[in-house]
Amino acid sequence: MSRDIEFDLRNDYFVSLQTKPAAFFQDHPTGDLMARATNDLQAVADDLRTGDHVQRQYGPHRAGASSSWARIDSRLTSWRSSPCGRRRRHEALRPAHPHLFERSGQFSTLSARAQENLSGARVVRAYAQEESEKAEFGRLNLEYVEGNRRLLRWSVAFHPLLQGLIGLGFAAVLWYGGRLVMANRITVGSSSP
Repeated sequence: MSRDIEFDLRNDYFVSLQTKPAAFFQDHPTGDLMARATNDLQAVADDLRTGDHVQRQYGPHRAGASSSWARIDSRLTSWRSSPCGRRRRHEALRPAHPHLFERSGQFSTLSARAQENLSGARVVRAYAQEESEKAEFGRLNLEYVEGNRRLLRWSVAFHPLLQGLIGLGFAAVLWYGGRLVMANRITVGSSSP
């Protein structure tokens, strides 16, 4: 399914570009449009594949476990769900967006510069601008690398923090579930109170 969506997205993007007026291409560099067709659409497709795989693998298990937990104790179920809730995951991922947008913009600028130099190679040589263009491309490439490093540093800090929060959620469930067992409200290994 994710491959079909990727196929449709690429075709829709291409068809959309074919119907744009000439003024659109004056305002949007070719490299930027190329970056969107390759890098951005690839990122969307990768996310679709990951989400599709996770849902197929864990979706039925999660649904069955949630219904069993709800029969045992509804409060315990809410404690179990809270650290991994969709809203909290979404809010936790928000800090990544500026870094991702920055990196995408830098890749777009880098692609645009490469495309301009390749299509205008004769002009660059005619005006002896090779060294100047090399230096500018190197500067843009360095900005892109630094943007990737910032994203990587954020990712390295974020994932252990997220795992720690999930671990705290598990600890809270074990603590509360243990209290229920000790109070004889539920039994260990039972499927009903």
